[in-house]
Amino acid sequence: MQILLVEDNPGDIRLLQEYLKEASAYRFQLTQVDRLSTGLERLAEARFDAVLLDLSLPDSQGLDTLVRLHEAAKDVPIVVLTGIEDEALGVCLVQAGAQDYLVKGQVTGPLLTRSLRYAVERNRTEAALRDSEERFRNLVEGARDVIFTLSKEGVITSLNPAFERITQWTRDAWVGQRFEALLHPEDMPLAIDLFRHIMEKGEALTAVLRIRSKERGYVVGELVGVPHVQNGQASYHQVGAVGSEWTLESTGDYLGQGKSDFLMKNANGAVVVGQTDANGQATYTQVGSVGSNWSFQGSGDFTGSGHDQYLMQNANG
Repeated sequence: MQILLVEDNPGDIRLLQEYLKEASAYRFQLTQVDRLSTGLERLAEARFDAVLLDLSLPDSQGLDTLVRLHEAAKDVPIVVLTGIEDEALGVCLVQAGAQDYLVKGQVTGPLLTRSLRYAVERNRTEAALRDSEERFRNLVEGARDVIFTLSKEGVITSLNPAFERITQWTRDAWVGQRFEALLHPEDMPLAIDLFRHIMEKGEALTAVLRIRSKERGYVVGELVGVPHVQNGQASYHQVGAVGSEWTLESTGDYLGQGKSDFLMKNANGAVVVGQTDANGQATYTQVGSVGSNWSFQGSGDFTGSGHDQYLMQNANG
């Protein structure tokens, strides 16, 4: 394990060298410098697994020493050496970027080696977590479907770019607003029940909901609700497939089953009728395909059958 020791006190240097030599189970290779400026040069030239840093150096004093080194080498874990036993200072050091801190005069060989090992492992774990979060963020930002999060109060806390493309609203217009304001009024009771069930039971559920579009009424999406806990706080994490290709044309009893169906059409001209059961589960029935020469004209009981139908017209009349 390559360790950079930034320390100018000869006595402390000898003691730390002896402690690391005694750690027979681990091989530590120590590089020692006596100034922060020299330490920054070494970090730019070579790779180190960890840094042991004294805060009182000829060219730098106090917390600023840590801040400058951490800024220059964010990926390298730092264990601070301090002559002051102060818990408040320790908290400040960790907040400023240190993985751990040791009080001179209380350091032992096992304590030093354990602190270095744990600092390196924690740093690796944190780096892996950051990489994972970055990959997830890229997936969310590039997704074709709307992905958003709600607080436990039902307030929208984040929206991905697909929201703007599908609904024509800006994200800034809706972050901080209550989610139900985006829904078709008839879908609000179902959405509220879904929200409560997920928060109380911790189960993922799906439902078909109509989402307000700025320019074209509503878009229909089958949404998946997932409970999400962060920093001990429960929130409602809604991962949605708010269809980028489907638009709601109208509602009515299109299948003659005494239910309120919704008629949808996509960019390719396919027409489907959807129904939502009491549990929010959707079923779809494909009832036609509108070719490039067809357009939807309206709905009504055009044949006198007592059922709503949809009227289409092509370029030939």
